[in-house]
Amino acid sequence: VYQALIRHDYAAFANAGLDERKITGLPPFSYQVLMTAQAKTVNEAIGFLQEARRLIKENPVLVGFAKAINIYDPVPLRVVRVAHVERAQLLIESAQRPVLQAFLAQWLPLVNEVGRRHRVRYFTEVDPLEI
Repeated sequence: VYQALIRHDYAAFANAGLDERKITGLPPFSYQVLMTAQAKTVNEAIGFLQEARRLIKENPVLVGFAKAINIYDPVPLRVVRVAHVERAQLLIESAQRPVLQAFLAQWLPLVNEVGRRHRVRYFTEVDPLEI
């Protein structure tokens, strides 16, 4: 990799980066969804995301997706508090875009119901640029 930089060989450098991403299963070799929740406390934001995550294990329609997606634990953002609002995020990955899209079509309406019970704002990014 460093030799490619020294030689100003962008193609070799880019290919090495793509090879690393393929080995580790990072985009563009996997597909991601990032849900971010904002609340007065980080515990409220994480609680909402945990309940949204729990839907996958408890809802019969979503259980079938469990083997085709990776859903990680909710975590606080690097900068947790901005303008008196605390934030957390939940990352979901799949090796197949159609599977992820089908999952979202079933999961997001259920998450909307959960959102009505919590005092949080949340948004979902498909193929986020930054995690």
